[in-house]
Amino acid sequence: MLPLRQGGLVTAVADGREPVWLIGPEHQLAATFYRNSAVHFLLDTALCELAVLRARDDSADPVGAFWAEIAWLRDLLKFEFYFREREEYRRQVQAEMERHDPAWEERLRSGPDAADALLAQLRPLVSQVIVRPFVEAYRLVADVLATEDVTADVDTRADDAEVTRRALGLGHQYVAQRRLRSSESVSVLLFQTALQLARNRGLFDPGEDLAKRRAAFLTELRNLLRRIDRIEDLAIRRYNRDAGARPAGP
Repeated sequence: MLPLRQGGLVTAVADGREPVWLIGPEHQLAATFYRNSAVHFLLDTALCELAVLRARDDSADPVGAFWAEIAWLRDLLKFEFYFREREEYRRQVQAEMERHDPAWEERLRSGPDAADALLAQLRPLVSQVIVRPFVEAYRLVADVLATEDVTADVDTRADDAEVTRRALGLGHQYVAQRRLRSSESVSVLLFQTALQLARNRGLFDPGEDLAKRRAAFLTELRNLLRRIDRIEDLAIRRYNRDAGARPAGP
């Protein structure tokens, strides 16, 4: 942390009961470089958190829901990260979960309370840091696509440059309204990946159901962001509880 502070990236507030480290808005893009250096080491943990939360809400087949969420997240982020082949990656995720609890599948099948206890074992909670910027950027592009008039002539529809321009404007609006956690989600580079994903999902292919397909993709991303919000709320409550348990300073 000291080198980051010396470089001006991180600011320390140290005159209270405990030090607080801050990254100002003007340094968030630079901080992305350091975050991306560590993100690969935490990606599996982040996806497991979200998959456990998704399994918690599926009473019929929670373990199946867990693996379905892992597969969906892997497909969602495949243009951002290198993932091993499907079965090999499944074994990698299995090992990550067993690191926290060898009986994790039985815990998921035991109901929401057991799933909550399993989620509490995952430390630290990181999906709100690792996954959110990408999902927020994808959501901005999906929002632009979902509100486009798909009944217009194909030649008059927005091209990549225009979608990016509109997503930037919407992102700046959302940052001003505090509807985004970080301005780093408002990124041309992330929008380019989002457009690549949208094409891969057929969201530029003509058809009578194009508007429906685009709206469904936007809904998927909004639901994922809600799950990320739940993880973040849990992380904040955990931090406040742990901080309250520590003895007060002099």
